[in-house]
Amino acid sequence: MHFHLTRSAAAADGQDCQFDTTALGLNSLRETMRGFGMLTDYQPLLWPDLDGPERRRLFQEDPDSADPNPGGIPDSKLTRPGRWRISAAEITAALATYDAAPAEVRLAVEDPDDGYPAWVRWIAFLRLAAGHDGIARRT
Repeated sequence: MHFHLTRSAAAADGQDCQFDTTALGLNSLRETMRGFGMLTDYQPLLWPDLDGPERRRLFQEDPDSADPNPGGIPDSKLTRPGRWRISAAEITAALATYDAAPAEVRLAVEDPDDGYPAWVRWIAFLRLAAGHDGIARRT
């Protein structure tokens, strides 16, 4: 799985512009996010009752669909196949939920010795993406 920051100037300023993970790694990140309440059940697009080219056109035209009042990152954008854009607003809402968790809980998962190293990189990546255009997910 590849998560690419959708910020064109990211490489120029030396900030990491992509986050790579495996399917197993993504599942672990999702479980941690779920534990912190960072994921939502919002469905960007319901599966329409269309066949053939009409269905394909609909899904190709709207990969950027976002919850108008995001409470976090839609879990479906991390699990459904295809290209999806996770908006800066969705990321900001997820980070606000994470930041509201008790400090000792956040410190435990971020601990460099006993914590979850991929989580620290993921949160840093989300913070960078929230300040810009969000994340484009490609599988």
